[in-house]
Amino acid sequence: EIVEKSLSGIYSSNSFVKKAPVIIVVIAEQSNYAARLGGFFRNIKYSLIDIGIACDHLILQAEELGVGTCWLGWFNEKAVKKVLGLPKSTKIDIMISMGYPEKVTEKGKKRKSLDEIRRFYK
Repeated sequence: EIVEKSLSGIYSSNSFVKKAPVIIVVIAEQSNYAARLGGFFRNIKYSLIDIGIACDHLILQAEELGVGTCWLGWFNEKAVKKVLGLPKSTKIDIMISMGYPEKVTEKGKKRKSLDEIRRFYK
């Protein structure tokens, strides 16, 4: 139901998502650190950094297990909130589709060695 409602209409460019058996909805609960620690954390959205790290680890582990994933940043947030019964004040930062690919493709081209691209500056 989340896929049907959140990825319809102008959000339907990710049609492959309709086949995904799992959709992860990522929500950050805003903390009150700025109030407790003063201006040190003001105007820096650390939750987005934390979300990126956590989701990246999830995606890398899924890949290791043969599960395909895709970051979904283009979706109808209002529809997702309604389906999940979330308050209007909730901010959905990202969604991730997951599933086993229909066909497994070979990895991309051979990469250059680390010695060919790494530089040390003194």
